Amino acid sequence: MNNIKWFITLLLCLTAYSCFGQAVAIGSKKAYLKSLETLFEEGRYCYVETGNKAQLKRVIDAYKDAIMQGLKDGMLTENDIDSLLIDIKKHKLLGDYHYLDADQDTCSFAIAEKHYLDALAITKDEAYARFLDVFYYQFVMHQELAQLYYKQERYKEAYDEMIAADSLSSHIYNDDEAYEFTAQLAMCKARIGLFDEATDDINGVISHYKANNTERYGEAIRKKAKILMLQQENESTGIAAPNDALKYYKEYFTLKKNDALKKLSSMSAEDREQYWMRIRPFAVDCYRLEDADPAFLYDVTLFSKSLLIDFEPSKKPQDVTWKKVQKYLQKDDCALEFIQYEKYGEKQMGALVLKKTGKPQFVKIGQVETIKNLRLPGSRTLYKAVISKKYWKKNELYRDSTIFQYIWTPELLNAIGEDTQHLYFSPDGLFHLIAIEYMLPEQAGLKPSNLYRLTSTRQLLEKNGSNGKKNQNMLAIGDIDFYKANGDQSQTVYDNDNLALEYLYKKGRYFDSLSPEYDETIGLDSIYLNGQVTYLFGANATEGYFAHIANQYRIIHISTHGSFGSKSPMGTDLIHASFDESLSQNVLGLSGSSRYMKLDSVFENGKYKYVRHRYPCLDSIYDGTEYDGILSAREIAQMDLSNVDLIVLSACQSGLGFLTDDGIYGLQRGLKSAGVKGIIVSLWSVDAHATSELMRAFYYYLQTEDMHTAFNHAREALLATCRDENEYDLPPNFNRNHLNFSVPEYTNAFILIDVR
Repeated sequence: MNNIKWFITLLLCLTAYSCFGQAVAIGSKKAYLKSLETLFEEGRYCYVETGNKAQLKRVIDAYKDAIMQGLKDGMLTENDIDSLLIDIKKHKLLGDYHYLDADQDTCSFAIAEKHYLDALAITKDEAYARFLDVFYYQFVMHQELAQLYYKQERYKEAYDEMIAADSLSSHIYNDDEAYEFTAQLAMCKARIGLFDEATDDINGVISHYKANNTERYGEAIRKKAKILMLQQENESTGIAAPNDALKYYKEYFTLKKNDALKKLSSMSAEDREQYWMRIRPFAVDCYRLEDADPAFLYDVTLFSKSLLIDFEPSKKPQDVTWKKVQKYLQKDDCALEFIQYEKYGEKQMGALVLKKTGKPQFVKIGQVETIKNLRLPGSRTLYKAVISKKYWKKNELYRDSTIFQYIWTPELLNAIGEDTQHLYFSPDGLFHLIAIEYMLPEQAGLKPSNLYRLTSTRQLLEKNGSNGKKNQNMLAIGDIDFYKANGDQSQTVYDNDNLALEYLYKKGRYFDSLSPEYDETIGLDSIYLNGQVTYLFGANATEGYFAHIANQYRIIHISTHGSFGSKSPMGTDLIHASFDESLSQNVLGLSGSSRYMKLDSVFENGKYKYVRHRYPCLDSIYDGTEYDGILSAREIAQMDLSNVDLIVLSACQSGLGFLTDDGIYGLQRGLKSAGVKGIIVSLWSVDAHATSELMRAFYYYLQTEDMHTAFNHAREALLATCRDENEYDLPPNFNRNHLNFSVPEYTNAFILIDVR
């Protein structure tokens, strides 16, 4: 949501609270009951419109407190509880909360189901039959259970709940709700093979909305395409051809793209996330078409990635197509978009390959599970090696050339062609977490220095920054004091990301000082002579000062700790998620960040134990609008960093975030939303000494080379530690004594993104 929408939401909630206080103060039962209903509607808004779990939890707590206070003050009676269906509504809100939480903890599905079933049981109690609204909520609870079962791929149970809801559909409040229900029922019918009925249902919805509601019409034709796709894939009734679904997907895509081009310039990062989550099922489904129309899939890929990470709010949105990307390519160039998608119940990996001439090609790479389960020499699977935080376990992953063939398959290399000299690729799915540019088979004919990792190949149409030209000023942040922050940070009103602080606190995370011995930021001005270096060290590396000055610098280097969470957006064909909290779970620590998470020693039962402070956001001393030193990806996304050519995050796992079908939800996404052009990040916990040598080498080479060349030259310098030192022009004072710097755990930890 943008700030205006969020303010309205907060105002509604505060109004409810104030109404409640007024009701108790002046004895107005009418005002009190109205406040309860306002809180419930606010909870429904949080669930349906924003999917904001944290805000929903606050509303639920306020709702329960208001009920308890009302009973205590005599403002609420047991008859009121029955007539207002308060117990039903309470279970409904709690079920909604745990449904949203189920993406992080699948046990929450069972809790959500219990609350929905409890609410449904109350609606069926004979004592409630005299209340007309109870039948509407009976309809709602069947529908919520259907959504829950659908999300778990329990399609028969979802269908049964929708049929039960259908018998109560006469209690629906308006036509839009009725037609939306019919569309959802059609999807459930298609999932259990009732394709004729599903088609009839969705055709009725399409006819109704075609002339009077473009957005709902678009959603209906997307569902029609999905039904045809499922029918085509069904072995027993696969009579629909891929082109039948393709026609509707293309119509939907045209509608959504035109709508987005009108709205994107006024959207915040959160708005774009919400917009994307509403159309996400469409993009995922389109990829199931595979080679039916690769050119169409390429355009869908360019569009979908622009909504999340490529579009700068300050720019006028552009309609980027594969033909425009092709126009940029030179004779010996190749553009490659990896795509991860689901088909026949399995996740697949494919690639769209674009050369200077001809149309895009689709290449199927294989099942994602097969790639994940590839066995390495140490009997570890590829996936376990990828997600391991222990850097010394990466060697077997990047040394086993047999697995390279499963990523850069012979079919893919054939499509790329032997004549390719520059390969611009955009990863997807699992490949976001692997430095696949360092895993080229020998027969590929390419070197890592010829590969360019991009968030999307549409980046080829963007300005590439100054890319290593002289006199680039640099901001170097390091040797951070995580327990102290200097200076007045209240220069501007600041909307602190309190969720980030809450997540760190619950995880028990806090940051300790890094060893200054290998802090590559120290002495950078003696290595990097192309421009002025400004330092923020110790307690001066504050969040407020960084936010105030960051956009004045072309290069920013941050040496710090990071923390990376794991939340996946929710969404199905029935209801689309529209809010993502993972950007609050991926953070960097700046000055003073550990003040709020420090351990205390307490003597209890004859021994000392460590306990945490109270959650600071509940402490009257803590002001949620102040800088807390915790810089989240969400806060970064709201900054203007459009002047920054390169940010180097010298922090463990800074390239990570939670992996979803939409890519990486983490610092990468936050930085791109802020307008940063190029990024250097790490894929695992890095060795401090090796990182120091790599970064110092990079800035040394950057004096005479472009960023891409300098970065690859720096990697070669690490590789050169076990070779003849005269073979390379190594930086002055480069440490040649650590022969193990040449192994993948050191040389492959960092990746360069969006620099060419």
